[in-house]
Formats: sequence, structure tokens, C-alpha cells
Amino acid sequence: MSPVVALVVMLVIQIGLVWRDQILVVQAAREAARAAAVAPDLDGVRRAARESIGVSADRLSVRVLRRDEPGGVVTVEVQMSPLTTLPMLGRLLAGRSVRAEATMMVEARAGQQAQCGDAAVAIKWCVAVATLW
Repeated sequence: MSPVVALVVMLVIQIGLVWRDQILVVQAAREAARAAAVAPDLDGVRRAARESIGVSADRLSVRVLRRDEPGGVVTVEVQMSPLTTLPMLGRLLAGRSVRAEATMMVEARAGQQAQCGDAAVAIKWCVAVATLW
């Protein structure tokens, strides 16, 4: 096999690994946003992101960018350093990360009322925001 073919094969494998990591980060962001929507506990949000994709804590960074009151939205950002274990090509990606954000509607806890208001227009708006995110 020629060196050029070997290099192309390694490049395709590395691109596949980064693509896989991007998909995992999107999944982790969704799970983290879901956890943040039901409870404001940052450790629980980080744990939900980490457990949803099964990576170590040193590869994953989770931040809550915004959290409103019940009826509002919560936005979570997840960053992960991609696997860069292939010779030569892995060094090109060293220090880079893949990231994703997810936004969900904050749910009211048991006994709490969401702050969307009593008017039908306000309720429709809250439902529309929830379906958009």
C-alpha cells in the first residue's frame, strides 16, 4: 500500500472519529439540558451529560449558559476533546474540541406554578417556545 493511500485511510478514520464525537456531544447536551430543566443542580447536569455518552470527566466540559424560572428556558453548552489517537493526524486536532448547545423549557417542580401566565395567548407562547427548542 502506498503512503498516500495509507494517509487517506487514516484521514477518513480521523474524520469519522470527530464526527462520532460531535454526535455524542449533541446527545450529551440534550441530556444535560433535560437534567437542568427539571433541577438546577450543576453536578446532576454534568453527571447526566457524562453518563449519557459514557466518557470520562476529563474529556467533557458542561456549562449552564442560561436558566430562567419555570416556564422559561435553560441553555446548556457541552464541549468535548475529540479522540486524536491516530499517528500524525491526531496531532493536528490536539487542543481542539467539539461543542453543542441545547435549550429546553424549565419545568415547574411539584407544587410550583409555571410563570407563563393565565391568558391563553401566554400559554400558547410557552408551548410554542417548548416545541421550537
